[in-house]
Amino acid sequence: MNVLSSIVLFIHKIVTTMVDTMILGLDVGGANTKAANSDRSFVRLIYAPLYRNKAILHGVLADVKRALEAERKGIEAVGAVVTDEICGCFNTKKEGVLCIKNTVSSIFSDVHFFDKDCRFKDGSSVDKDPVSSPRPTGWHLHGSYLKNTKTRFSLISEAPQQT
Repeated sequence: MNVLSSIVLFIHKIVTTMVDTMILGLDVGGANTKAANSDRSFVRLIYAPLYRNKAILHGVLADVKRALEAERKGIEAVGAVVTDEICGCFNTKKEGVLCIKNTVSSIFSDVHFFDKDCRFKDGSSVDKDPVSSPRPTGWHLHGSYLKNTKTRFSLISEAPQQT
């Protein structure tokens, strides 16, 4: 199961009490951005080399939003995993986290960022503590998801995409 599938399944599990809520899962990485909605009818892997130009993220996310609107997929909330804040286009981790948080929040409303404690936090929480809020947590998300399943034995293997 890839990181994006884990994000979507984890988010879906969180909102099972909200029957008709549509959630968008985002994984913002240094070379690729992944997006999927909670009913799995919209899944995209977008080559977006942020390590070359951090400004590309705004256009990528705007395209995702336009595509969702064209398919009449209303998004009520967004859950984001940030794995790019340490890429070379940012001088510090804080700069990377805040840039990505601000860009995602400028395109989508009701955005929540997955943190090191396996919780989704809103943008104001990230603003208060940008260095320890979102983390490169793909493997952490897998573990959190598997912990909440009935699987007796699990092996998590993450193979980050390198360019």
